[in-house]
Amino acid sequence: MPLGDFTPVAELAPDEPRLRVLLTGFEPLPLQDVSPSWVAVEPLHNKLIRDPVDEEISQMRPIHITTLQLPTTYAAIQDIVPRFHKMSTLPYDFILHVGSCGRGPLRLERLAHRTGYMMKGTLRHGGRPRTDGPEQDCTRTRTTWPEGVVPLVPNDPSAPEPPPRAERRGFGPPRYDNHPEELITQLDVQRLVSDLKESGEDRIYTSMDAAHYLCDYAYFCSLAEADRHYKFDPKHQYNKRRTTYVLALHTPPPDQPLSTQAVTEAIKRIVVWACQEIENEDMKAQAEEEAALRAAN
Repeated sequence: MPLGDFTPVAELAPDEPRLRVLLTGFEPLPLQDVSPSWVAVEPLHNKLIRDPVDEEISQMRPIHITTLQLPTTYAAIQDIVPRFHKMSTLPYDFILHVGSCGRGPLRLERLAHRTGYMMKGTLRHGGRPRTDGPEQDCTRTRTTWPEGVVPLVPNDPSAPEPPPRAERRGFGPPRYDNHPEELITQLDVQRLVSDLKESGEDRIYTSMDAAHYLCDYAYFCSLAEADRHYKFDPKHQYNKRRTTYVLALHTPPPDQPLSTQAVTEAIKRIVVWACQEIENEDMKAQAEEEAALRAAN
């Protein structure tokens, strides 16, 4: 059952509290006429979800959705994605990165990878897609590989022959050095999928392999930036939730087997579910803060 119609954003007062959500899709890849991720995400741009049909979530703050189409290069992703987490005012509460996969159900990704990116991104030159060769010596150039290389055994002449250079590509030093090889989303993906299936969205499952490609790369970057701001931004130390929730979803080509409209509706349900989790966390944090103030007085 659909969640109901959108409310015009113009009806939202400038100072009215809201939950801010960002959805990202990608430009088309080679051999794609359209990007499955973008055609599913784009209809939700600048939409407002107010008073969803479900009575349990009818008291939520309005959900304001923004969408953005990401280029299909690693360099662009690592330049753009960190900016989502550095906004000094009105930061995003939830970010959902949507990418494309093969035929089959929707895949909600539980984790992202720092290295292991063996597939090139795609530059578009003169309206035609093209791919470039590997970046040499980890310098910042306009190529389509990730910028970093993580050596297996640095400066060890006795080390065995390392695997091909591409196998170690990803976020190299010093970017995200303090982060592990895998980052796991803050959200309970298994419970989310279970709840979606109970509501009728049965063509969806959890995944532990985000494919080591562009969406995986954006996902890791976004999770790392959310974690970084959680730990180092003092203004969030005692202020309700302390981080932006981040999740990734892979969607099949249109009608293989889900229609674009069905994918868009599923994304809408994911957004509402995540925002309900945010509301619960905010209410819990507010109650703890009020209890601490009462104890101090």
